[in-house]
Amino acid sequence: MNFHKTLTIAVAMTATASAMANTLDPNNPSGTVVDRFADIKVMRYVVPGRDILWDQNGKYNLPIRQLLESVYTNYTGDRSSEEFRNFELYLKQVEFGNGVYHHYSTDKFTPRFSQKWFDAQVSALEKADRLPVNKSQLPVLAKVIFDSSFMPKRVNQAAGQDLITTSAVNMYENITQPEVEAYYAALKDTTDLTPVSYGLNSRLVKDADGNITELHCTYDPDSRSGMPGASRKVKGTLHWVSAAHAVDATARVYDRLFNVENPSAEEGDFRDLLNPDSLKVIEGVKVEPFIAENARRGEKFQFQRIGYFTPDYDSTPGNLIFNRTIALKDSWEKVQKKNV
Repeated sequence: MNFHKTLTIAVAMTATASAMANTLDPNNPSGTVVDRFADIKVMRYVVPGRDILWDQNGKYNLPIRQLLESVYTNYTGDRSSEEFRNFELYLKQVEFGNGVYHHYSTDKFTPRFSQKWFDAQVSALEKADRLPVNKSQLPVLAKVIFDSSFMPKRVNQAAGQDLITTSAVNMYENITQPEVEAYYAALKDTTDLTPVSYGLNSRLVKDADGNITELHCTYDPDSRSGMPGASRKVKGTLHWVSAAHAVDATARVYDRLFNVENPSAEEGDFRDLLNPDSLKVIEGVKVEPFIAENARRGEKFQFQRIGYFTPDYDSTPGNLIFNRTIALKDSWEKVQKKNV
């Protein structure tokens, strides 16, 4: 009897859709097969909340996914090379497993491509100003991918070991298994015949005094713009653009022409004072469909955390081009303090 079966899974495609599935067949509707590899058949379904699962499965899963997908979509080399094909296989495993761990064994996937090759692709992203994560994250992300001894299992159930401290799941921070068990044991009502399930969609952390605190994340619809609760003061706002529905554009990011405040007061050739980063052209920028539909001359749009942009005279509906007119924050004062 052949026990080798083909596993079928419904892969949740959120607004930030999988680069692999979209590249393989962007026109497949929900419920159709988008890929097959090894003994796995992958089907596409639209299921909200997949990123929550990625985050719960591992602290670094989401930034790793962003980095891997960016390497995949921006790669300009030979896609039939052994290094790239091994990278592609690893990306498929990660996309399928909702993170860098196997969905059954919970062991971390082993990449067959070299770290030297991967580092070269990340460097290319950085030079093209397409790095999707903070540069300071790169060392730990590389360690998660290539160091088999670092955070090796999503869930470790080995006898005699601390289940919490030796597992990579992102539901606890600096907390041990006895502390978790004691915390939830204190919450239970032994007289309740229908007890709730504790710990769902929450995270246990310790506050400044070492006390265990349970964090929950909820969505308040009244906090949206124009709603009664929109005027409340919040610590921060999350911004995102649906990559699956966005429109590609080119952004021309203009900065000061010279590296000094008053070039005429300086000695020597003024060309030596030119700012090499006075213009950065970034292609493949994702913009909301609303912006694409209203990108007329003279219109102004704020690109989050970057500045204000206006359509270029050469911009067309099929080739959107935006020029930055002013940054959100002027870094000149910071540059001046650095040079003092």
